[in-house]
Amino acid sequence: MAAGALVLVVVIVLARDRETGAGVISYRVQRGPLRITVLEKGEVEALESQEIKSEVRGETKIISIVDEGYRVTEEDVQNKKILVELDSSELKDRLTQKEIEFQSTLASLTEAQEQYQIQLKQNESDIKAAELEVKFKRMDLEKYLGSELALDLLERLGIKEISAEDVEEEDRAARALQSPPPQPADSSDAGPASPSEAETQEAEALQVEVVLTAKAQKLRDALDFRELAKDSRLAGEAVQKRQKFETDILLAEEDLSTARDTYEWTAKLAKEDFVTETQRRQDEMAVTRSEIALESAKLAQQLFITYEFPKQAETLLSDYEEALRGLSRTVKKARSQIAQSDAQLKSAEARYSIEKQQRDEFVEQIEKCTIVAERPGLVVYGGGDTRYYYYGSQEPIQEGATVRERQPILTIPDMTKMALKVSIHESSIQRIQKGQKASIVIEAFADKALTGEVSKMGVLPEQESRWMNPDLKVYETTVVIDGSHDWLKPGMTAKVDILIEELNDVLYVPIQAVSTFEGKRVAYLAQLGREPEKRIIETGQFNDSFIEVKNGLNEGDEVLLIQPETPAGTGEKPAEEKPAETPSPETVQASAAE
Repeated sequence: MAAGALVLVVVIVLARDRETGAGVISYRVQRGPLRITVLEKGEVEALESQEIKSEVRGETKIISIVDEGYRVTEEDVQNKKILVELDSSELKDRLTQKEIEFQSTLASLTEAQEQYQIQLKQNESDIKAAELEVKFKRMDLEKYLGSELALDLLERLGIKEISAEDVEEEDRAARALQSPPPQPADSSDAGPASPSEAETQEAEALQVEVVLTAKAQKLRDALDFRELAKDSRLAGEAVQKRQKFETDILLAEEDLSTARDTYEWTAKLAKEDFVTETQRRQDEMAVTRSEIALESAKLAQQLFITYEFPKQAETLLSDYEEALRGLSRTVKKARSQIAQSDAQLKSAEARYSIEKQQRDEFVEQIEKCTIVAERPGLVVYGGGDTRYYYYGSQEPIQEGATVRERQPILTIPDMTKMALKVSIHESSIQRIQKGQKASIVIEAFADKALTGEVSKMGVLPEQESRWMNPDLKVYETTVVIDGSHDWLKPGMTAKVDILIEELNDVLYVPIQAVSTFEGKRVAYLAQLGREPEKRIIETGQFNDSFIEVKNGLNEGDEVLLIQPETPAGTGEKPAEEKPAETPSPETVQASAAE
């Protein structure tokens, strides 16, 4: 690009020697290679950077910080070199207090866990004992009445043996019926919801159970336990007692019969004076005692059937029923107790989780007060984009400065891969494509030529430029610099010449030689001693200095670099044509791009 500018200067200087009588400057149309480029200024920055921000909540002070410009090495990364140390004294004090609260919560959690396990074991023992009580009470009933008669009695009364699982199942069914079924969102006009078949069957089962219970109570009230004593299926202790009473009656009847026979013989012998009166009276008293013993045996049997047997049978039946109710109460009580214990455990776990999270956050915040090296690079204070840094209210980054959460403290660019950020005018951005090569000249090192490649183009115009000048629309473009250069520093200014295309054999003239007349491209040919000739031309590609001429001019033609003036002395424009306008380079570029 610099060589092209030099050629233009030389040509213009030579053209001055060929000034026409009118005193204008001309340029001879050239044919040859033409490099189509876009020249812009940009700023060097690292392609990748690590931005280190404060992650401590609220505000904190910088206790120590590494010098700006320090180059972090791989050894620093391995040794975890401290780059920034923030004040953590307040956080440590709060951590101490939080640790005390955390240990108290941990103790409460341990106690709740132990109590939960104890309650589980206690519930298991209580339910097991209640189930054994049911089993033993039924065994007592069967032992007294016999298993066959006892089973028949329980079936007639609708009493069935249950377990803890049965109680749980009944409670779940009852809770399901008590809770209303879910209604669809649009069921306001659909009428009452009909229960499902399963719910209907479950409801009927419970209703039948209620009816059977009421029926069992009526049967219980109408049941004559004295009739059971005469049942042939009666077995067990009741049979033993009943047989004992029957045996006692038989023995008493035999004794009475023997005593009567003896007394009859004694009475006959007494008439013949074969026995004494005393002997006769003794035999007579033996008959009386046998009669009393028989009556007593019959009365005992009657009392057993009428009072003792019904009382014992109903007592054993009631004990069995009470054992069943006790099992139900035990299961429900166990469920209530374990629910309370579980609620206490969950509450303790929630408090522990909150306290642990808060304690861990304090520990993490204290750790974040020490920022160590994680990657090699050059230390730069603040964020990667410091253009607005000094316009804010925050202090400059230094020891003793206060920083807020998420505020950038350091930026460590990767110096091995640098790039340029350039702003391309909207008239040229459509010609920029990813992968195009570029020539780069760093202003501080003008003698060192660099090369690069376009890697990224902005989709939208830069907001900063639009805010400062709404009519100016430029697009940020990234050009990656080839190779690694130790002398490159972020922030250096450079000129970037992006190569669009190389034209081998074309006609070209300076951009200043082309103007616009009635919407067409024109150039003015210098003619010795005559008025310049206006020539309509067709243009092509262009760069910052020259533009391609496709049609309308020939190699060697002399074109004016300055638009001709109106005819002298008249003060008016030529009647046959409107004046031509000499456009700015941006206007020519935009028009040529169209």
